[in-house]
Amino acid sequence: MPAQRILRGSAFFCCLLTATVLITGHTHPAAVSAARAAAADALSPLLAALSSPLEAMRRGGRWLEEMSRLYEENQALKAQVARLSETQAGLRELKAENEALRQLLPLVPPGQPHYIAARIVGESGGPFVRAALVSAGSIDGVVPGQAVIGGGGLVGRVVEPGTLASRVLLLTDINSRVPVVGEMSGERAIASGNNTGQLSLEYVRAGHSLTAGERLLTSGEGGMFPPGVPVGVVADLTEGKVLAEPSADMNALDYVNIAQYIF
Repeated sequence: MPAQRILRGSAFFCCLLTATVLITGHTHPAAVSAARAAAADALSPLLAALSSPLEAMRRGGRWLEEMSRLYEENQALKAQVARLSETQAGLRELKAENEALRQLLPLVPPGQPHYIAARIVGESGGPFVRAALVSAGSIDGVVPGQAVIGGGGLVGRVVEPGTLASRVLLLTDINSRVPVVGEMSGERAIASGNNTGQLSLEYVRAGHSLTAGERLLTSGEGGMFPPGVPVGVVADLTEGKVLAEPSADMNALDYVNIAQYIF
């Protein structure tokens, strides 16, 4: 067969070439060394050319590994920043609530044994009514007539307690009446709401000694409100009328105290 003859011929040639190289290596070592050096010189550029892409591939692999590691670290840092932001927001909210509650503490009348902290959850305003809804009801001990304190002074009084929430008649409502006394002058009057941002003082005696800027406090008369709670500040004494600005900021109410006062 031609193919078999070619294979046998190739094998014979390889054996002959191997034997020749071995004999030449023993008889002419310098020639073999020179041939090896020439072969190395010829192959060196080719090997260098082949090794460059391989080295570039290795460098590319290391770069991809580094990018992957940096991406994972970046994602972990983003998650940590998000958690810290949530924690910071929660701390700011707690701080604001804590400050609001702290502001209520000095307003609780001396000797008052109990009070109920509540939050303003709704307001109803209009030309004929000034009222608010608070998050405390009869289940918490709220009863009609209790004084509501917050935001710097008296806010109003409970008029309709529910089981879980109560309606508060605000100090500025036209139906609100609070017995007050001047802190410095000792003058007594009734602070009435007029559905505006101010209070009108009624039953002020002729020749009174009230002065602008004087604080008005609850007198405790009638037993409905505990004495000594800030109500307002005298603002206007013109034309025979006495007007006062409420001590409590009715537009910035958040938390309030409901005083459980026993006359």
